[in-house]
Amino acid sequence: MAQNILQVSNINKSFGKKSVLRDVSLSVSQGESLGFIGPNGAGKTTLIRIILGLVRSDQGSVIINGHPLRGEFKKAIGNVGSVVETPRFYSYLSAYHNLQMTCNLHPQVKKEKIAEVLELVGLTARAGDKVGTYSLGMKQRLGLARALVSNPTLIFLDEPMNGMDPQGMIETRALILKLKERGISFFITSHLLSEVEQVCDHIAIIKTGQIITRGSMEQLLTRNFETVDIYTSETATVTSVLQNVSFVHQIKTGENRVTAEIDRKSSANLNRLLVERKIPVDYLVPNNTTLEQLFIELTGGGEDSDGSDKK
Repeated sequence: MAQNILQVSNINKSFGKKSVLRDVSLSVSQGESLGFIGPNGAGKTTLIRIILGLVRSDQGSVIINGHPLRGEFKKAIGNVGSVVETPRFYSYLSAYHNLQMTCNLHPQVKKEKIAEVLELVGLTARAGDKVGTYSLGMKQRLGLARALVSNPTLIFLDEPMNGMDPQGMIETRALILKLKERGISFFITSHLLSEVEQVCDHIAIIKTGQIITRGSMEQLLTRNFETVDIYTSETATVTSVLQNVSFVHQIKTGENRVTAEIDRKSSANLNRLLVERKIPVDYLVPNNTTLEQLFIELTGGGEDSDGSDKK
């Protein structure tokens, strides 16, 4: 079993009479990425600040790399990195010199580490260029390089794909997956749920200060049913035929399309039934449950409270 890099247990936090977090628990294992998502105002930012030691919880504990945050703060936080939205750099300096300034804050880090992390994030060829000439995707990769300088075992990413073009998203996604293979763990918050779905192994969804669901991506997105769109000019006939079929649970009719909710792994039976009844069908399109659909279903989307905690 993989070692837990982060263990958050029974965290409670109130500001005055306002309860912001209630009995929040989650964990991140070595080489795993956790997507931490929820509506605005749900308590995400407060929990992250507690984990990083910026805010003190009323109850509960945070353990990082086996060290309790309270009592062994330096050891707990020593191997944690972070990239918050668009990383800021000295635009008139090169990538190399920006990282050199970071290394000055970590005397134990050797200068050879700069070349190593630049190679890791694919910026060696542009190491001497001023950061002001970098694209947003390149700045994001440089932000990860800066986070990697101190040899972190856990990296917090806040909106890592924010404002990127498709190529930048692809590059950042590939880099996260590459670093996970090296055993680095990630704690990711983002409103781009399709990207979270592609890079995260586990998900925790928070609403009104409580974790309402958590588990592996596969577990949460696997349902007892599946949805299939049937494109046909004979919508009335298809609807009539499917109404009394045991593996069909719900039917919705649209223009030249019938959407059927059926038992898992029943799409072949559905196709066979339509062929046997000689119903003309243009094509069948299975619809897998997405993280976005699950999120809206569980939270309703939108603001969660008065917005005092923006994330």
